[in-house]
Amino acid sequence: MTTLIVSLPLELSGAATTFAYVLTADGVGITQHAQVPAALLPTPTGANKELVAVIPIQALSWHRVELPRGLLGKNFFQDGSTARLRAVLDGLLEERTLDEPGQLHFALEPAPQPDAPVWVAACNRDWLNAALQLLEQAGRPAGRIVPEFAPDARGETLQVIGATPHAQLVKIDAKGVTLLPLTSAAVALVAWPQASPVLAEPGAAEFAEQLLKRPVAIEQASQRWLAAAQSGWDLAQFDLLSNRRTRTWRRLGDAWRAGLHSPRWRAARWAVLTLLVTQVLGLNAWAWKDNASLRSKQDAVREALTSSFPGVKTVVDAPLQMAREVAALRRASGALGARDLESMLSALGSVTPPGKSFATIEFTGDELKGTGLALSPAELTSVTALLRQRGYALRAEGDRLSMRPAMNSTSPLAARWARLAERERRLVLMALAVVAVAALWWLGLAPALGSLRNAETRHRVIDAQLQQMQALQAQAKTLQAQPKLSYDDALRALESSVKQGLGPTARLQVAGERATVTLKGVSADALAQWLTQSRVNARAAPTEARLVRNAAVSGPTPSASAATWDGSVVMTLPTR
Repeated sequence: MTTLIVSLPLELSGAATTFAYVLTADGVGITQHAQVPAALLPTPTGANKELVAVIPIQALSWHRVELPRGLLGKNFFQDGSTARLRAVLDGLLEERTLDEPGQLHFALEPAPQPDAPVWVAACNRDWLNAALQLLEQAGRPAGRIVPEFAPDARGETLQVIGATPHAQLVKIDAKGVTLLPLTSAAVALVAWPQASPVLAEPGAAEFAEQLLKRPVAIEQASQRWLAAAQSGWDLAQFDLLSNRRTRTWRRLGDAWRAGLHSPRWRAARWAVLTLLVTQVLGLNAWAWKDNASLRSKQDAVREALTSSFPGVKTVVDAPLQMAREVAALRRASGALGARDLESMLSALGSVTPPGKSFATIEFTGDELKGTGLALSPAELTSVTALLRQRGYALRAEGDRLSMRPAMNSTSPLAARWARLAERERRLVLMALAVVAVAALWWLGLAPALGSLRNAETRHRVIDAQLQQMQALQAQAKTLQAQPKLSYDDALRALESSVKQGLGPTARLQVAGERATVTLKGVSADALAQWLTQSRVNARAAPTEARLVRNAAVSGPTPSASAATWDGSVVMTLPTR
């Protein structure tokens, strides 16, 4: 870290103007100091180089002001707020300054407290811009501007600057900065305590000791400028600050340079490095343990499938394959499942308002369709919500309703992504892109953090899959334990159930493992009993149905159960 500290001269004479400077490599010791024209100033070197301009005390005036309440928010230097703040300062300082406010450059103290008095530094704007322009033309732009002296609430300081006979007395305290000529009258006015120290430049030290009647400590001007550069002040505000971003990056750069190179931060650097290494090792160990737990659960999911169905040799999606195998086993054994006609009709009947039913019913695969169920919008919303709780999805298409088992997403993240708006999706994708770029620079932490960040969701997903697999496994064992029914026995049982349950008007046609039952004028109760009887005795499950309701029998209290049904039902028999 190389810092060039330049004191701005009070008198400017173009390219011939000379600047006093101090060069430091660490912010503590002085490497070089001299007074040369701007073109001969040394150039700071290194990645963290900086040029600090020091405004002499003679060019500054200090003012304590109270700003309007709420004006000093945390973003008061943002574009748009700067003009308002400048206008307020012009009004407050118009009667306090000798020059017109428009000819002055103002700067506030660092980190001013809202709704509290603040210090404002003022200097001639044209002089400051001209001095900075000379540095710019010489290729030495100032990165920061600091005052040579600033009010200090931590204590009082008395210094003698310059050389005899033009030496000056500077008093610094919480009340401001006072500049007086070094005379006996000024010494009497200051009334400096005898025990308090006094600093003086070598050219005025002897004269200061005579007037103050005490010894003084020697402090070179270069040492004073070095201390000023270490302060938190930065007078590059308002028109000298292009925007808030420049100021923020400048402060961050100063803090970064100090943290990387300052000797006083050496212990902190080692502590941070040790902490980072420990975190990298700890996070990777934690991620490895969590991944091992997830792998064991995934192995248990696959084991539940292969142990229940040894014929499955390749496992791609264990929960989906398990559900398909159990569904096939359920159909073969005649067991009732959530995707069967009877279950869907039962679920729909339990939530439908009394006195309302379908006029026509169609069932194919695992989808039930019907017409004639006249539901109001409020009733439709209620029925849809109740069916969703039972695991079914209901969709209205005009006067036709379609019902099928709800698709359970195995990924909560996918469901949440589907609910996001397009703008939110773009923001998420941008954030993911930033994370991806950062991961290239942070290879030690990215894998572990990514694993741990999604660990909770992954555990929930795999636990839900494992519970589902265990339930399907228990169901599969129960179905596998049932005695098998031959094709001939099942056909005879189905023929018997048709004659007994549906009456002489029913007709049975068999084509291989597919049996079509045509019925006419069958009551709802008789139809329900026959479906149950054929499933239990013949292991026959309906795969398709097309039913039409006839007019209800006339009576004092007609009901849906009194109506009769015509149509056909396609049953699947056990394999030969």
